[in-house]
Amino acid sequence: MSHPDSMVSKKLKRLPLETLTMAFLGLVFVSLVGFDFWQSWHARDVQLQQSESTTLNLTRALAQHAEDSFQEVDVALMSLQHLLEQGNEISFKPDALHTLLEKYAGSLEQVEGLFVFDEQGNWRATSLGETLWKGQNSDRGYFRFHNQNTTEDPFISRAIHSRSTGNWIIPISRRVTDKQGRFAGVVLATVRMEYFLDFYRHIELGPSGAIVLAMPDGTILSRRPFKDEYLVGKHLAQSYVITTALAQAPSGIVTIKAVIDGVERLYGYQLIDRYSLLVMVAMSKKELLSDWTGDTQRSAIIVASLIIVMSLFGLVLMRQIGHANTVKAELIEAHTLFNIRYIMRSPLCGLSLTTSQYC
Repeated sequence: MSHPDSMVSKKLKRLPLETLTMAFLGLVFVSLVGFDFWQSWHARDVQLQQSESTTLNLTRALAQHAEDSFQEVDVALMSLQHLLEQGNEISFKPDALHTLLEKYAGSLEQVEGLFVFDEQGNWRATSLGETLWKGQNSDRGYFRFHNQNTTEDPFISRAIHSRSTGNWIIPISRRVTDKQGRFAGVVLATVRMEYFLDFYRHIELGPSGAIVLAMPDGTILSRRPFKDEYLVGKHLAQSYVITTALAQAPSGIVTIKAVIDGVERLYGYQLIDRYSLLVMVAMSKKELLSDWTGDTQRSAIIVASLIIVMSLFGLVLMRQIGHANTVKAELIEAHTLFNIRYIMRSPLCGLSLTTSQYC
């Protein structure tokens, strides 16, 4: 009985050399392409994981910056609120109150102005000097909110144009009550939007990256890049972060297409409960993978070059094998003819039963 290994060996020996060569080259090509694809896909996953970690850390850092910025302002507002509610004598002297507001505002880089309004919305004092606006502010959203709500928490309203300076501001305010607990006015700080934009400009995000400071309902307070009325005061209510992600976790990272421009981005988000703010950092997925794309293209070119070189080598080898087979066939044919002629010339031709067929 023949051994299985010997049978396989005989079958391989019976296979044409051209077939074995083609099979070997095909196996090498498939291995090269498969390994390159696996390595590229693994590198892509690593790049995305690193990008997610970086984006989430950046989001948390910016959320902390926003919280600290508003907390500093809120501390000043609480001090003013306490002074007014206790009936400190400074609160009855407009010049002294103006000086105090000016001192507070001067110590806060993010603040454009501090204001005190009475229960009718009239100005009592401001940290600003001469301003263009001297009317009432009872129509402002923050004033109406405090007039209708007794909350002791600070209130941050949507970004607006300042009537005093014409600049974009983010109002943060507190309710002032009299000794009977009735509404007695509002203390207000106007935070410069430019303060956040200046800070965000120093962060490298790529051409399609974005930083958004918003309310939890999606109302944008500030955004980099900034596009004036087109964005500020608009809503991101249909964004996946607002509709779904926030309900699942106060912070995280998702990959979605932006509501505003349709670009697929990696979004890190962080909710600031203390001031009802939301910070989002968006990085274009295409730009995040730009280095990986370049490396993959270079790797593909190298693999393609190797395949071309090996294909040319295989073509030459196949031709050599074909030429060798042709020479071998010609030698066998020549050898056979020589033997026939030799036998025919032999004196024994015709006498031998085994060679009579050639005679």
